[in-house]
Amino acid sequence: MTPPAAWSVSTSSCVEYERRTEVDMGSAYPATQAIEAAWRVPGIVAGVASAADRAEAVFDELRHVIPYAAIQLARWDYANDTHRVIASRGYSAAVLASLHSERYRNDRVWSVIAKKPGPVFWEDCPFDRKGSGFYSTVLEPNGFGEGATMLMRSHEGGYLGMLTVNIEDTRAPVEGTRSLLGVAGAALLPLVAPDRNAHALVSQCAPDADAVAVKDADGGWQPLRDWPMPPIDLLTYVDESPSLRPRARFPWFDEREHGRGVSAHVQLLPTGDRTYPTVLTLQTARTPFGLTRREVQILSLAAGGLSNADIATALHLSTRTVSTHMDHVLGKLQVTSRTAAAIKAVDHALLSSHPGTCAGPSATVPTTRRRGG
Repeated sequence: MTPPAAWSVSTSSCVEYERRTEVDMGSAYPATQAIEAAWRVPGIVAGVASAADRAEAVFDELRHVIPYAAIQLARWDYANDTHRVIASRGYSAAVLASLHSERYRNDRVWSVIAKKPGPVFWEDCPFDRKGSGFYSTVLEPNGFGEGATMLMRSHEGGYLGMLTVNIEDTRAPVEGTRSLLGVAGAALLPLVAPDRNAHALVSQCAPDADAVAVKDADGGWQPLRDWPMPPIDLLTYVDESPSLRPRARFPWFDEREHGRGVSAHVQLLPTGDRTYPTVLTLQTARTPFGLTRREVQILSLAAGGLSNADIATALHLSTRTVSTHMDHVLGKLQVTSRTAAAIKAVDHALLSSHPGTCAGPSATVPTTRRRGG
């Protein structure tokens, strides 16, 4: 079968197309090599190595796209209102500090960068780069000519970080190279948003949360963008309660809250991410059945099998006071036994995930437990 005339392309035409493409890409490497390098970036980013190692591997690939003299990837640290370097090459410590300072963000070029998606080169600015104080005092004295900055944002528009590339040449690369750099840069988004899994999880499972924190790989609690931090005493309680595991749910009474029957629902959720493996959400609400903080404490301990006498010892109360509280609990839950109360409390997430654990940090559970009372 003879192909249609429109399909007929001479060998010389193919060679000419490849030659012109190589030139248009503005790279010292063949166009196919630059394209394949950009294709490999998402796979590298999806790996399990550290963010720094993955960024370094991406930098190796980007050499096939643009012959840079310096490159850096930084994420925005919302907790401290500053940039954190993930990886960098070719920049001195002083230049890096300047790139991450308000000096750069207050320069006239930043407003241009902020308005455009993808990498923005000096050539894209409506003014000569020498008209930028940042370029004239920071980049040019360090031997850098052209360069680009690409700001990375969340789907909602929140600032996450930036990719910066500088070359020694005073000319910007051609459009093909810019496009490939933009595609590769966009694939780096997971590296500058290590909390993306936690953020998605909270948006799905606790969209009305009043406060959220994520636990990092070192065991420290960090704020999650878009939400305030929970009370420090709650985070301390979780750290000091090894029995609490991801997927735990329990009520929390803020010591500053003096109203009756007002608490917060707390969840611990696994993210499946190594950077921030656990997320804690807190949502203020009235306690089901109008139980007070003390009643929830007593119910939690009773559900763990403690007698009224043991509960009294744990909470530094009299046995008679505990008995009165327990009668109130049974009445509010509309049950007639402690077992039925425990079952109903579990169904409504009134207890810690482990019976016998207090719903607040003030109770010390005795080691001897017996039922009844």
